[in-house]
Amino acid sequence: ESAWANDLTAGSFILDGLTVHRFPIDAHDRAAHHETIRKITAADGQVDAATATEYLRHSIHSSKLIETLVARRAEFDAIITGPYLFGLTHDIATAFPDQTLLLPCFHDEPYVRLGCWQQSYGPVGGVLYHSPEEQEFAQAILGLNHPRAIEIGTVIDAGQSPRAAARGITERYVVYCGRFSQQKNVPLLLEFAERYEREGPGRFQFVFVGHGEVRIPKAAWAVDRGRLDEEEKRQVLAHAAALMQLSRQESLSLVALEAWAQATPVIVHEDCAVLRGQVERAQGGRAVRDYDSFAAALDELWQRPEDWQALGASGRAYVAARYGSEDAYRRRLLDAIDSLTMPLRACMRERGLARAAA
Repeated sequence: ESAWANDLTAGSFILDGLTVHRFPIDAHDRAAHHETIRKITAADGQVDAATATEYLRHSIHSSKLIETLVARRAEFDAIITGPYLFGLTHDIATAFPDQTLLLPCFHDEPYVRLGCWQQSYGPVGGVLYHSPEEQEFAQAILGLNHPRAIEIGTVIDAGQSPRAAARGITERYVVYCGRFSQQKNVPLLLEFAERYEREGPGRFQFVFVGHGEVRIPKAAWAVDRGRLDEEEKRQVLAHAAALMQLSRQESLSLVALEAWAQATPVIVHEDCAVLRGQVERAQGGRAVRDYDSFAAALDELWQRPEDWQALGASGRAYVAARYGSEDAYRRRLLDAIDSLTMPLRACMRERGLARAAA
């Protein structure tokens, strides 16, 4: 991350052993883009085709990147692009549909209801989903049914947890980790945390790791750690009593998986199908729907910490089994790339046989 942060200019460099080529974005009207965002948000995505076209026109594009891909496309077996809502993603999917593997990161938000996505992304070579809930949302709600769709998931290091070296430490804090933003529902989390501290002072400190436009209050119960490197973040997650993640907009919560990798249980919002599904499969925490259920979860965490440690251990076992294998992740990705050369008839037959067997 630091290599990217330190050099945002166009050019080529080596990052973790890979050659990375960075291309400039085209000039665009930021004010016009923000105005289309305002219209889409105000209408909860129910806008006419002209507004959707304006949104895409004023989004991020890179004609230099497209030109280079046109010249070099024969060198690549696949072009992986995403998330779905950027103009550049739309450009690539439109210009190279047969080679494109779309990594959409769909979740329920105003932008996803624009009418342009199904037409643009229906013809791509394949779709890579992060979670079964994201795939179900795309297929059942958005109508994006693709014979080369696959749940690619991710890979998480579930090796030795720092928790083992922290025995005897009294865990008295819960942690949020991510962007401090409205989209991540941080204002609601702060409202719940402040009320809980007011009604039961001194139980937990509420630790916040990350950065963003939402201000963390300067109060005894709130600790703003800012951005941390990966090792520091692991330590904070490992020694927390629980991770709090009340976002309603996720395609897969990496930080929940990272917390479980450290045997730390999680508290999520019931309205987020992805997080609720993760918690149910992992048996690794609680889904809450309002302040009362949030407070009840923290009360239980305080009164019966051993029960919550068992939830964290269950989450850790889930991550190791489902996301802990680099070989399995690599195989899923290579299978998706290989499927681009398979006729649709053969893909559909293979999927049908697998579904019948299941």
